[in-house]
Amino acid sequence: MGSFSPVCTIPPANAGLVSSPNVRSTVDIIWSCLSVILICTWAALHPPVPIEMTKPPSDERNQMGWTQRTRHCFLRKFYNSFIKSYWFAFSVTAPEILTTLEVMGYIAAKHDEKQFKELAEKDGVDWSLAHSLFANMGGFAIKFKDPPQSSTPDQGGHHERSFYENAKALRGNIWVLDGLQLKYAREAGVIKKLPSISNSQFKEKGGGDTVKTILAVFQLLWFTAQLLFRAIRGLSVTLLEISTFAFIVFSITTYLASWSKPQSVSNHVYIDADCLPTTENIRELAKLGPMALWFERGVLWVGGDSAYFREGRSTFKVVIVISATTSAVFSAIHLIAWDFPFPTVQERWAWRIVCLVLSVGSIPGGLLKLVQLHLQKRQFRTTKEGNQIWMGRVVVLFHICAFLIFSTAGMARCFIFVESVRSLWFLPSDAFQATPLWNVPHVG
Repeated sequence: MGSFSPVCTIPPANAGLVSSPNVRSTVDIIWSCLSVILICTWAALHPPVPIEMTKPPSDERNQMGWTQRTRHCFLRKFYNSFIKSYWFAFSVTAPEILTTLEVMGYIAAKHDEKQFKELAEKDGVDWSLAHSLFANMGGFAIKFKDPPQSSTPDQGGHHERSFYENAKALRGNIWVLDGLQLKYAREAGVIKKLPSISNSQFKEKGGGDTVKTILAVFQLLWFTAQLLFRAIRGLSVTLLEISTFAFIVFSITTYLASWSKPQSVSNHVYIDADCLPTTENIRELAKLGPMALWFERGVLWVGGDSAYFREGRSTFKVVIVISATTSAVFSAIHLIAWDFPFPTVQERWAWRIVCLVLSVGSIPGGLLKLVQLHLQKRQFRTTKEGNQIWMGRVVVLFHICAFLIFSTAGMARCFIFVESVRSLWFLPSDAFQATPLWNVPHVG
């Protein structure tokens, strides 16, 4: 691959105000896109309240071995930063997943807000959407003077894995609960009053995120305005810029869904327990708890991949419908580049086919998963051995089909990324022509 270095005329002495050249380089394009993706994703990220780790007393620290002391020190200083960085990398790789989680969180919080209104009025405390969002991100924790006696309650009709993960989290003298669990704890008398905290206190707990938000909004507006200007002027837009625009759309959706959600909260709001829970209370709390979609739930926090159980709704079905829709929209945005210049005709057709398949195929893929869940329910409910056997075989077949679909989708997403970068070496000359907006201060 060759390279080209533009040579601009040097202005004479005392030339006054000198404008930037009307040329942008390949590195300028890459960096402007990368900065938008990183800044907007970081601003839209609302991780759960992390585990609080305090320095152990000196006598306890002296009894620790060198390895244990080093491990505790590392976890205390870097674990929470690592979790946020992990979710940041995950969101950059698959932005529609972050959007799905935030939209689901918003739906659950709106449901909880209505449920809490009557209790909040009775207790004489404020309760808003921000309180419900804060509860579902693991912001409220019940503190017992003495740890309740551990037990292994019956799971009832709840999903087996999430039930036992939630039951496991209900041990020790600190219980981190989500919204519905907190409501049940109040109704069961485990706590006599809902916590009293105002919206302004949420902002104080969140810390200084204003600068980050303003920077993200400005960068987002600058990039979008530049794309519109190029389209109006008939200047070429790169594939990487279209991919970046897809990130912008999902960053806006994510940020709107989490608008009332406290951000960068580093500690819990503790509520003193008024009585110890019964075994029945623990069973109900475990049933009402969130469901971790990918990772095992921790003891002292609610994971960022949690989906929230709500009466009368199948959590898995909501996850599948929303994720299928967001995946289809994300891929459909890339169809804007239908007639863009490509290195070869074959690559143009490959781009078209891949984007179409990902856009249209997400819906059948979601339906396939819904049918699989329905068959699994039928399999567990049926009492006839013959029906269980053939249903089990069909479920395995659906598992294989789902694996093949998601593997193909992953490879197709990799093709979009590789093609977006590769095409930068085969751009038409007008793609390097800068717009007047390039002179506007921006990160890039």
